[in-house]
Amino acid sequence: MIKTLYTIGKILKENEDYKKYFDPWEDPFPGTRSEKGKILIVNVNNKKIEEELELEDFKTANVSKYLYREANAQAKNLVPTYYIYPNKNKDEYLEGIRKLFVKINGTIMALEKPFVELPTIGKSKKKTDISIPEIDKLQKIIESYTFNYDYQYLLTFKIDGQYFGDFKCYTDLFHEKAYTGYHKDSKAFNKLCSVSNQMSEEVWGRVNTLGFTVNDKPFSRNGFDGADSYKMFPVSPEAAKILEGARNIVDNEFSSSFYGLKYYLVPHFIGLKES
Repeated sequence: MIKTLYTIGKILKENEDYKKYFDPWEDPFPGTRSEKGKILIVNVNNKKIEEELELEDFKTANVSKYLYREANAQAKNLVPTYYIYPNKNKDEYLEGIRKLFVKINGTIMALEKPFVELPTIGKSKKKTDISIPEIDKLQKIIESYTFNYDYQYLLTFKIDGQYFGDFKCYTDLFHEKAYTGYHKDSKAFNKLCSVSNQMSEEVWGRVNTLGFTVNDKPFSRNGFDGADSYKMFPVSPEAAKILEGARNIVDNEFSSSFYGLKYYLVPHFIGLKES
């Protein structure tokens, strides 16, 4: 399956119609999900949050503006663009919102150029212990917001009328750090890439396309040190990015669902030239 993805991606990334899939941000509502996608926008003017939220239909053309990319496991997204999961059970919904805003707080604190007013941080406190007043205010607004349960929601921000993707500092952040999780804790140099079967100046050990992952201890085979995980599935940076783009294409072009179970129908190439 991974080899097939790589073949698809290597060819289609040169096609103008598919280049968008190889950007470091993701389509939050791929394929048929786009019809049910709604964007809940928080307007921030002069670093202050407006109380009235803006709701718009999801537009595929705006994917590069929302700047959504889901972080691995418990990590935070690069910018505070997150799914919101409405829940008719009030207690479960409020708990979900509480956990979401812990991430939003942390994401904003990690930004080199935050877009809301940050509190003064004393020497005795860590950034992770700080609550941003403007974001606390937003949490209360979201807690009381009335959702239509027929739709799926993505929360994002507009800063003085512009999306995250309209700012070079945020798009640069994606190009710089989108794939950090794939190599931060496991990489090596001058090794054979297991996907392209070619030598690479660098390989990454924690690429998790289609769920093949070693970024958690349970996935580390035979108890070896996670830093050596590149030995199990070494992938070159180029191949990793091709796999990511191909997965995005498959999500849009070849995916469907059966009673909520998502599946792919992907061609398998037998005895044919890649071209």
